[in-house]
Amino acid sequence: MHTEKNLVIANVKTKRIGFLSQTYPGTMPDKKMADREQIVYPCGANLYQDTGFQGYAPQGVQVRQAKKSHGKVSSARRTSDAIVT
Repeated sequence: MHTEKNLVIANVKTKRIGFLSQTYPGTMPDKKMADREQIVYPCGANLYQDTGFQGYAPQGVQVRQAKKSHGKVSSARRTSDAIVT
């Protein structure tokens, strides 16, 4: 089975999608996808990211990374990797 994935960035307040990347092979690391996309964020934005983006810290953005949940992941968390507020 071949998987594919995209990066999706959404605004928490407006619940709108602000960015959708091209489609990548499912084996590509999330950080590598973000680096290739060269995403431009609003200055001062909060970027909530999971561990797949370890080391990804664009300039002018506050990076927030969730602590490990020890297997208890909410459905909202499963459906998104990165959210901008």
